[in-house]
Amino acid sequence: MGKIRSTVRLGEVESGQWELDADADAALAGWGQWVAAREGWRSSQSRGAVAVDTNTAWLVERVVYGPAFNPRARAILVAHYVHGTPLIQTCRLFGIAVAAYDHALWRAVEAVRRQLGAGMLCPMA
Repeated sequence: MGKIRSTVRLGEVESGQWELDADADAALAGWGQWVAAREGWRSSQSRGAVAVDTNTAWLVERVVYGPAFNPRARAILVAHYVHGTPLIQTCRLFGIAVAAYDHALWRAVEAVRRQLGAGMLCPMA
């Protein structure tokens, strides 16, 4: 049996289809800075300062490092948000086609967003 192939080729995907949810991206960026500072990592890519809500960071931490979370998705999120690993290195490390990176990142972010629920990602006023 051969590999099952998608009927949609990655080059044919509409631009912006894998756009990340803004609240989830902000929560993960804050979590990434929080983890990097906690563990003494310095990001190889400067993302700028993001306001870190420690309560949200803890919630994201519980989801990402939970036993039910996909280990590959966890590794992609850590590489992207904590270490700031360049896209090419991440693709080589995980065997992801460069054209498929946006989709892989989107799936990992969506997994976090679904497990937390949309309401938990919005900062409290």
